[in-house]
Amino acid sequence: MRAQAAAALRVFPQAVALPALEAALRDTAAGVREAALSALGAIGGSRAQELALAAWKSDSSYEVRAGALQALARIDSVAARPVVRAGLRTRSYRDVIQNAAIAAAVRAPDSTLIDALEQILGQQQLPALALATLASQGDTRALAALVRHRGDPRPWVRRWVQDAIEKQIENK
Repeated sequence: MRAQAAAALRVFPQAVALPALEAALRDTAAGVREAALSALGAIGGSRAQELALAAWKSDSSYEVRAGALQALARIDSVAARPVVRAGLRTRSYRDVIQNAAIAAAVRAPDSTLIDALEQILGQQQLPALALATLASQGDTRALAALVRHRGDPRPWVRRWVQDAIEKQIENK
């Protein structure tokens, strides 16, 4: 119920929503804090950005930190680049933080993140799909990264790259 209330605040004016969302960020339930961050991402503004950055830096929950990353990327994708890069390097249970960073990199394409995506290519399949998505949108650096890894010594990486190319590029 508290998480639903926090999520509903996204449609309220900033002046009304921010104090309640700030209080929700101190809730003991990670789900409430995550919902508050999602609402902050929708509301935007410098105070929402400050609160999301504080949650990114200090919250103990992986899901909340992933929510903070997503909120930061939604509020200002350019200012969020350092957090997205850090998120790409951050391992967490079920890769929730890394997945949030990968999604942010695809939502706001930025060729400066290609190297970071390429570095984690062998850890899970999602970076290959992200690179293929970016390549299908015309990012030549992403395409070059995929081509380099078609001959990767790791068979699972070759398979992930080939699957990503087939799904995102060849089917377009």
